[in-house]
Amino acid sequence: MKTKMLLVLLLSAFVLTGTAHAGFISILGEDGKAFNLNTATGVATFATQLQNPGGSAEPQYSPNALGVSGGSYFYTTFNTPGNENLYRDNSSILSVATSGQFEIANGDAVGSNFYFVDRYNGKFVTISNIFGTAAQNAGVQITGLIPATMGDLAISGTTAYLSTDNILATFDITNPGAGFTSVNLNRYVGLGFDGGSLYGVLRVGANNFDLYSINTATLAANKLFDITGVSGTGHVSGQYEITDASRAVPIPATLWLLGAGLLGLVGIRRRFR
Repeated sequence: MKTKMLLVLLLSAFVLTGTAHAGFISILGEDGKAFNLNTATGVATFATQLQNPGGSAEPQYSPNALGVSGGSYFYTTFNTPGNENLYRDNSSILSVATSGQFEIANGDAVGSNFYFVDRYNGKFVTISNIFGTAAQNAGVQITGLIPATMGDLAISGTTAYLSTDNILATFDITNPGAGFTSVNLNRYVGLGFDGGSLYGVLRVGANNFDLYSINTATLAANKLFDITGVSGTGHVSGQYEITDASRAVPIPATLWLLGAGLLGLVGIRRRFR
C-alpha cells in the first residue's frame, strides 16, 4: 500500500512538472539587476546581477533585448560604437554585425536561438547555437515594416510579436518577407511569455510602468498591475525595463527517465504478483 502511494505521488509530480508554467516573466533593471515578476500578483523578486559590459557612463546593454533560455540570461550591448556583443550569463559569445550602434533594441531567446529585429533596416535576424559556437544569419527583411523606435520582441512557436512606435505587430518567423499584421497601440517597452500567455509592460511616465496581459489572437490588451515601485525581495522602483518571459518549465531528461522507470516498476510489481 505504501509503495502504491509513493508511486502515485511521484507520478503526479512528474505529470505536473510537464505542464507547469514558470509563473513569472523576467525583467532587467537599468542597474543590471534581473527580477522575476510574478504575473499573478505583480510582485518582483531579485534573481541575479548582470555585469555591465561597459563603454561609457551609461548602461551599455539593452534591457529590452534580454532573453531567458535553458536557465541562462542572454543580453546585448547597445550604446557602443561598432559591432554589438551578445552575452550569455555575463560572458560574450558573439560579436554581432549590425548597421548602427543602437540597432539591437529588442530581442528574445528561444531554445538554442536568439532573435532580434534591426531597428535601422527592419531585418529579422537569427543568431543560432547560443549554447555552443554562436553564428549570425544575414537577416530577412520584414516586408512593410518601417524601422522605428523599437519596444520589445517575444516569440511563441513560429509567431513573433514586435512592438514599435504605436504598433504591435505579428509575423511568421519562418517567412518574415510575407509581411505582418498589426494594431495601433502604444509602444511596449517589453513583451514576454509566461507559458502560453503573453504579457507586456507599458511605460506610462518617466518612471512609471504598467503590466498588461495581451490576447495573442486579437492583440487586445488588459491592464493587470501598476508595477512601479513594486516591493518584494528587491525594490525596483522606476529602475527597470521588461525583458523576456520564462516559458513553460521544460521537463528535464532525468524526469522523463524517472517517469519511465516508475512505470516499469509498476509493471514488474504486477508480474511478481
